[in-house]
Amino acid sequence: MKHLLTRPMLQKMFVLICWGLSSALMLLHSTAERQYFIPNMNLTWNDARNHCQVCFKELVTLTPENSQAIANRISSDHWIGLRKTIIPKTNSTGNSTSNTTNYATSNFTWSSNGNFTWSSNSYLMNNSTRNTTSNSTSSRTMSWTLWANGDPLAFQNWYPGWPVFKSTIPKSDCCSCSCTCPAKPTPTMSSFTTRYTQFTTTQNRPNITNSSTTTNTTDIPNTTDLTDLTDFTDFTAQNVTDFTSFVNSNNTNSTTTLRPRTNSTTSFTTATPYTTTELPIEATCSRSPMPTPDVPEAEDNYIEDSCVAMLSFGPWVEKNCLEVLPFICYEDRFYSNVTMTLVTANNATLKWESAGDGISHYRIAVNPNDTVEYQQRPNLTCDLFNLKPGTQYKVQVIPVKCERDLTPGNVTFYTKPNKVANLSYSNVTDTSVSLSWDKPLGNLGFYFVKYDKEIKTYVERVDVSGLTPGSNYTFTVISAVEDNSTCSEESYITVYTKPGKVSNLKVSNYTDVSLCLTWDQPIGGVKDYVVWTINGGNLTFNMTNRPEFKVSGLQMATNITFIVAARNHDEQNGENQTIHGYTAPGKVENLTLTSESNSIAASWSFPNAIHIYFNVKVKWNEAVECEKNVTENDYKFTGLKTAAYYTVIVTAVSGGIKGFPVESSKFTTPLQPRSAKAINTTKNTITFEWEPPKNAGSTTYFVTISSSFWNIARNTTVTGTIYKFESLKSGSNYTFEVSTWAGDLRSNPTTVSAYTEPDEREVTLSVLCSSSTALLCDSRTTRENLFKQWRAHFQTKLGGDVSWKFQNVTRPTDTV
Repeated sequence: MKHLLTRPMLQKMFVLICWGLSSALMLLHSTAERQYFIPNMNLTWNDARNHCQVCFKELVTLTPENSQAIANRISSDHWIGLRKTIIPKTNSTGNSTSNTTNYATSNFTWSSNGNFTWSSNSYLMNNSTRNTTSNSTSSRTMSWTLWANGDPLAFQNWYPGWPVFKSTIPKSDCCSCSCTCPAKPTPTMSSFTTRYTQFTTTQNRPNITNSSTTTNTTDIPNTTDLTDLTDFTDFTAQNVTDFTSFVNSNNTNSTTTLRPRTNSTTSFTTATPYTTTELPIEATCSRSPMPTPDVPEAEDNYIEDSCVAMLSFGPWVEKNCLEVLPFICYEDRFYSNVTMTLVTANNATLKWESAGDGISHYRIAVNPNDTVEYQQRPNLTCDLFNLKPGTQYKVQVIPVKCERDLTPGNVTFYTKPNKVANLSYSNVTDTSVSLSWDKPLGNLGFYFVKYDKEIKTYVERVDVSGLTPGSNYTFTVISAVEDNSTCSEESYITVYTKPGKVSNLKVSNYTDVSLCLTWDQPIGGVKDYVVWTINGGNLTFNMTNRPEFKVSGLQMATNITFIVAARNHDEQNGENQTIHGYTAPGKVENLTLTSESNSIAASWSFPNAIHIYFNVKVKWNEAVECEKNVTENDYKFTGLKTAAYYTVIVTAVSGGIKGFPVESSKFTTPLQPRSAKAINTTKNTITFEWEPPKNAGSTTYFVTISSSFWNIARNTTVTGTIYKFESLKSGSNYTFEVSTWAGDLRSNPTTVSAYTEPDEREVTLSVLCSSSTALLCDSRTTRENLFKQWRAHFQTKLGGDVSWKFQNVTRPTDTV
């Protein structure tokens, strides 16, 4: 009984593992859309499975999700894809032949969201022969473990009392041997006792009468397992699965009535306790017969190799596999991946994935007005011809299996539109251009005009603005279909925008025979510049690659017109910029200046010329004191400063353009200083001060100091009005002169005299008088005359050049 106890335990563990696996598989297939079909025919289980494998995928696999929906669609018993001993679908060797029969099929679809879609189809089964070959082998496994498609049995919905298990046959021996031998004096082995176990299995079943016609189709050898039964308690027939088969049942019509309740009692008995001793070297053995054990009754509803049918209200029951019943097939909805390749304006290649085995051919529907039958080939492609450019085509690839259309694979595509023709440009400016072209043959949705940007247009003309002046643009025009999924080949054209207009055009560096033009380079690209010169009736043309140009060989004092334009690499000129300019009139000649104390008169000469005037101005200390425009050849500037150095500039002017200036400089006549005086004296210095002349422009003075007595004279130039002479003689009279000095001109001097402070010394003179006349020397008159003579002598010698004083001192004791 130990072996039988182990099998139910293993069966429980197997069920738990299957539920775990089935959950994972259900998750993996949760997104598959499964379709269910009920062909309008009745077949045996094997034929039904074969039919499902040929025209569908397999007999139905039931799950908790689809059981109720399928039960609602049937009204009688139907085969499902479950058999006690299932051989999973493999590539097996076999032949099958069928005649052409028109069948109506009901089908419904189970999707991942739990919804069913019910539909009815009719299809033809062709009279065809199927040959399949496989090198694989399958062995029987435990009962009720797999569905026909190989899925594990993770869900069961048996009607009470099913499945029916075969009663176990106890193990029996055909004979028994007993041996007698001398016993050795050895201890006996321990003994054990096995008790009797009796159990009753009760099964409740409905009264179901099952009539069937059995045909000899399968011989499966008996696999009855005879195993010792030990230590078994609470055992029921539902816990044990035994594998037996139908053997040689030939054309037997049988009707089986299942009793509502069947009671079976099986008793198992073991021998009484025994003792075993060690056998002697020689023993005497004798064979004796054994009693035959009781064999339990066979279960009335037991079927050796049963197949499973679904009752009209959902539960499952076992049936003889040779019964003819309606059946349910399923197939996973096939979604073919259809692609288009090598699409051109008129042709395309259609490719799709294989829809699996059993496909007789593919039907291709284009647009879908035109239908093309395409027999299956290994490459699964089809070339479409004579298509219309730029047109949308809707293509369906419909797999046909058993004359039944499977879910079509759909693809929508556009043929390439034709490229535009006669692309041209016009109205080119520095920032815009107009493009136009002819509409191509066929259909299209719109056009793309591409350059630095992209423009979408529905007409055959576009004005492009916002361009950079003087730049090269390649414009590409592409015709596109409505959904922009494909475009035509490119049509392109290269255009240079005109260069921009030069700015800030100026004329400078005027001479009597040349001018210099300068300007600012315009925005954008420029190759070079064109300069036109109009001089009278003469037009000259010059090129330069720099924004400046010197025009030479012109006539003096002439009005010239200049036109400048930028040019691009396509030899296109930008907008012109015009300016007028005069050449300089030349310079005056023989400029002469005549000055007075407060005026300068200028005169000059100039060749005869029309539209000429003279600009004359006088400058002092770099500042313009006076400026005048005159038409005569002379002008006198008055109200000037005395002793000031003036520059007179004379310029000829023609058309507002000044010629080369001519200048000359001269001092006005200086006036003498005023109010000179000595403001400080010492024994050897004298400081003089004076006032400048009125309206003086110069501050340079010429000063001198002299002494005729000492025969000395000194001079110097100063810019101030105070000067101090040093190293003079004391008590001497000095003469000071100051003059205004302007260039080589000096004014009349202003003179003043002054003495240095005297350093007095006393000199005593004694006079001895002798006369023949008595008392003549002592007379007053003689003395006064003598003093007068001495004074006159010193006056003659010293005069006013030095400081001296002569005094007569009379002493009381003096006698003459």
